[in-house]
Amino acid sequence: MVSKKTVLGLVISSLILFAIVHTVFHLAVYGTTIPGFYQRGVSGFSVGKVELGDEFKQQYPKASSISKIVLVAEWALLLIIIIVTFIRTRINLKKEFETIKLKGKYPSEGNKTDLDTLYEVLKEKKHLTLNTIARMFNVEKDVAKSWCETLESGGLATLHYPRIGDPEVVLN
Repeated sequence: MVSKKTVLGLVISSLILFAIVHTVFHLAVYGTTIPGFYQRGVSGFSVGKVELGDEFKQQYPKASSISKIVLVAEWALLLIIIIVTFIRTRINLKKEFETIKLKGKYPSEGNKTDLDTLYEVLKEKKHLTLNTIARMFNVEKDVAKSWCETLESGGLATLHYPRIGDPEVVLN
């Protein structure tokens, strides 16, 4: 089953690729219209003063303005998607952190370590991000990652690196 994060990552990757290809095509055909900075597009000096996009410009005279509008729309949509994804990730992280109350719920009796407590929380929640673990135990993210790698080497959990967002540990 494909997760929402995977689909979102594929959509964003495809949009980035399309926007970059379209931007390169637009600059090659129409140039930047900035004097002295790639003003007129790509020209083929080896065959004379013929430009790459001359035939295209003659065949589609209004394409320049449409191309500019589409370029702006592509990059704006991409920016909006990235901002919304970032905000949703932060909100989910905050909710996840607030639902976990370590004090009192997971007593540290006897020989119980922070790694044991992490495993107890993971059994309850099924998955946690590295940021949440680091905030829960007030440790650096590298320490949280090493704990997750320890759980992974023991076959208790798997460390997952999504395309977008923080790495997370998932209970096996």
